[in-house]
Amino acid sequence: MSEEILIETKNGSLSRNAKKVINVACEIIKNDYSIPKDKRKLATAGYLTIAYASGRVISIESIEPTGDFANMERADACLVFSQEKARRLSEKTDLTSFESRDPANKKYGGAIKVGGDKKFKIISFSGLPELWDEASMFMTAILSIEDDEARRLFTKKALDIYYGRNEKIQKDSGLVEFTTLLSHFSSHS
Repeated sequence: MSEEILIETKNGSLSRNAKKVINVACEIIKNDYSIPKDKRKLATAGYLTIAYASGRVISIESIEPTGDFANMERADACLVFSQEKARRLSEKTDLTSFESRDPANKKYGGAIKVGGDKKFKIISFSGLPELWDEASMFMTAILSIEDDEARRLFTKKALDIYYGRNEKIQKDSGLVEFTTLLSHFSSHS
């Protein structure tokens, strides 16, 4: 990450805000008929991983389930993917796990890094469609930043990532998912 945006949060605010954002995302997904029915049905639960990393050393602060899982196989998969995204991102200089995704090898987006180059937090979620996982984590970080200027800078950075990605791949960039959540929380704050 080239520029540091330090995120100062109150204890528990990442977890609390993540649950709030994920619940909203679940409701939006349930009513979005452009998303295949099988994916809409699964968007009811997942696992949130919050980790602290210093250099290449990662320590998991918390792993929390959210929602009601359809079955244990789904719960197990979400748990594994949420942790894998966080671990993989801790080893990269990328801001998101989307940048190192490899669906053929079951490596997906859905984790983001907040903080500086040397010490940072990683928030990761698995349970929603991949682009919603990531957009939910960006929105969680934005809601958790206490300083108005840092929040504005981080929101701009997220939008820059999505607009840049959208120009490169033209579809499935996550821009729609992120701006949908941004719009929802802007109008309900």
